[in-house]
Amino acid sequence: MSYLQALLPAFLFIVVGYILHQQEWVKQHWWKRVESLTYFLLLPSLLFSSLASADFQAINHAPLLSTAMFVSILLMSLFVLAARPLCRIDGPSFTSVYQGAIRPNLYIAISASAILYGDKGLIMASLVVAVLVPVGNIFSVLVLAFYAESKRSLSSALKAVISNPMIAACVLGIAVNISGLGINTTLDTLFGSIGKAALPLGLMAVGAGLRANTGDVWHQRTVVYTSVFKLLLFPLLTLVICLALGLEMAATTIVVLFTAVPGSGSAYVLAGQMGGNQTLLAAIITSQTMLAMLTMPLILWFSDYLGLLLLH
Repeated sequence: MSYLQALLPAFLFIVVGYILHQQEWVKQHWWKRVESLTYFLLLPSLLFSSLASADFQAINHAPLLSTAMFVSILLMSLFVLAARPLCRIDGPSFTSVYQGAIRPNLYIAISASAILYGDKGLIMASLVVAVLVPVGNIFSVLVLAFYAESKRSLSSALKAVISNPMIAACVLGIAVNISGLGINTTLDTLFGSIGKAALPLGLMAVGAGLRANTGDVWHQRTVVYTSVFKLLLFPLLTLVICLALGLEMAATTIVVLFTAVPGSGSAYVLAGQMGGNQTLLAAIITSQTMLAMLTMPLILWFSDYLGLLLLH
């Protein structure tokens, strides 16, 4: 119940965004501007401010946290690729399965991290993003280039990954931190204040982006097993890896959280750019977002329970 209560505000923001969009109280073109503003300015500002001023010594096992995230996404990627012959779907549809099983919704994950652990949670979330965003994007681009009906060259897609504003914000924030130069108090306040708008606006944009009308695709078994991959198998695999590495409880919860959230709306955009099955991916993301309201608290509770059990 404690996890459910903690995560409820994040999902309520999603519901508010969905209602505003469905009732057309806010026009569609406005949501696209919100998504762009959040993606290019608000969330990068939040990540940069968090990492530039973070006390990494207060975060136990920071290198292990990053390692756990990398190993988790690598092993899950290999699992999904190995399951390709069993899926019995075409290449573009398989890319939607892959992205739906691998890529997380960062707005939900970062919001939940901040709600659960405050500033420390935000710092740990930023460290996860610094690994997850480049690795997840590069893996997705490679899978799309190999299996999809590519409309965009591999080189141009990889350039887009490298120039991702969130990656740049994480790298710059870490560089400022470890350089010892620090960040000016005024700039820190500015970036922090700008970043605070990222999470509520980003979550409402997630709700506005949900597509209830996805035709016959909604009922396909592909949507079901992709949701099982993303919401159950991926976080449980990550939990095993974190425990095997001896990661502390709070860091384990954050890493597991990032793998337990529903799929990312940016995956939908990439699918459109490189010839993936957007209709299937829209159904996957929408179903995962609704199911995650139930599965996330259960996964986090089980993660804590198992961790405490092993400690004793």
